[in-house]
Amino acid sequence: DRANALAAEIARIEARIAGSRMDEAADARLRKLEEAVIATRATLDAGAASLSVSLQPGAAITLDGAPLESGTQISLTRDARIDIPGVGTLAFRPPAGSDASLARHRAASDDLAAFLAAVGHADPAAAHAAARARAQDETALAALRSRLEAECPADPALGLPAGLDALRGALAGRDRPEPLALDAPQPPAEIDLRPFRTAEIEATARRQAALDSLQKAEVRGVELQGASDRAEGDRLRLAQELAADLAPLPDADLEARQAAARADEARALVDRETAGRAAKALDVEALHQQRERMVKKRERLQADLPNLAGEVARLEEQARTLGGEGPGQRAEAAREEAEAAEAAHARLKDEGDALALLLGVLREAQQDAARRYLRPITRRMEPFVRRLLPNASLAFTEDYKPGLLMRGGREEAAELLSKGTQEQLAVLTRIAFADLLIDKGKPASLVLDDALVFSDDDRFEVMTDILADAARRMQVIILSCRASAYRTVDATRLPLG
Repeated sequence: DRANALAAEIARIEARIAGSRMDEAADARLRKLEEAVIATRATLDAGAASLSVSLQPGAAITLDGAPLESGTQISLTRDARIDIPGVGTLAFRPPAGSDASLARHRAASDDLAAFLAAVGHADPAAAHAAARARAQDETALAALRSRLEAECPADPALGLPAGLDALRGALAGRDRPEPLALDAPQPPAEIDLRPFRTAEIEATARRQAALDSLQKAEVRGVELQGASDRAEGDRLRLAQELAADLAPLPDADLEARQAAARADEARALVDRETAGRAAKALDVEALHQQRERMVKKRERLQADLPNLAGEVARLEEQARTLGGEGPGQRAEAAREEAEAAEAAHARLKDEGDALALLLGVLREAQQDAARRYLRPITRRMEPFVRRLLPNASLAFTEDYKPGLLMRGGREEAAELLSKGTQEQLAVLTRIAFADLLIDKGKPASLVLDDALVFSDDDRFEVMTDILADAARRMQVIILSCRASAYRTVDATRLPLG
């Protein structure tokens, strides 16, 4: 009965998930569309004029036929007409470039509306709510499936495999037993651990889902905070520059300079977005290859400069000899080509230097990230290495492999160590990674297949002690054809074959 109820609930949740289009990818797409609308709105507002309405009692004006109340703040991003009864009409036209910003904002808004229509939601809030509901349904579905699995275990004594279908087949054609009489002797009570195991599995699934959601929220919060800080810094800098430029100017010039500054700010925002997208698409290897091509091109241009200078001298001599018959014009053209080549050389040199600087910064960032992620592994490896090799320490490479072993004031490359030492360090590295996963709340098992075949007796004894200690924190499975070597290890032995 419990299994059937769980199966029905699973079917209902699966139907809800199948009917929802707001999966994780759709939610990420919606956030990008919202960010695009916000960015284009910010660009549009940066180039828009701000209208503050302050009216005397009893006065009335209209904007495109709609009345304006005192205290209203409006950003004018399109052509508008302000009617003042008894006075006249004020026509407003936004500065140049605002049409393009308005078109981009409308395109971003249309994309967002089309997406919402495709997923069947009226607004972004409802779509996000649907995405959260689907994520909750997926978490609940995983928990229910675990509970169903616990309710329908295999029973070797009855020859019954696991699963609801097998249980239904076993009970097909059987009558439901009558309930026990109150005065009948009751069987000894047994503790049914299945509800507790089910609750444990469900709690683990919910905890993992919560951790994943928290991690995504933290990453998203860092990204938004960084974007907010950068936007605020740009705004303050532009405001300071604008105030410094406009302070000594008369009112008419102030308005012109203010309009130009807002237009520059809008273009800067667009350029920043373009640069951000370009930076995300940067490929370090492609930049390196492009820099090498530019260096070779610069070298070819430098090699061509002497030939061009000689050609110029020859043409100048011909011009002096032939007079005004045409070589003078060719000499002037050759001189212009030489100047253009020098300018191209200077430009390519600047581009090469900029790419070299960018490549260096990217490599430093990559190395810093590698050091930051390797630090927890190195810290966990240190006691294992000192226990196996007294007064020794191990350094890792950027791809998380053992790199150098330092002992006795000497450095030894890991690939030059003996086979026994290499396999021992490999086992210790796996234990360190498993400990790291345990600290992150993700228990791991350690499986070794005859991993210590090259170890001498002393090292083998130390390694088995380390593995015994690790077995207190994690599951350790050792596959070996040498049963006698592990005879002293306190473990469960399962013969195979």
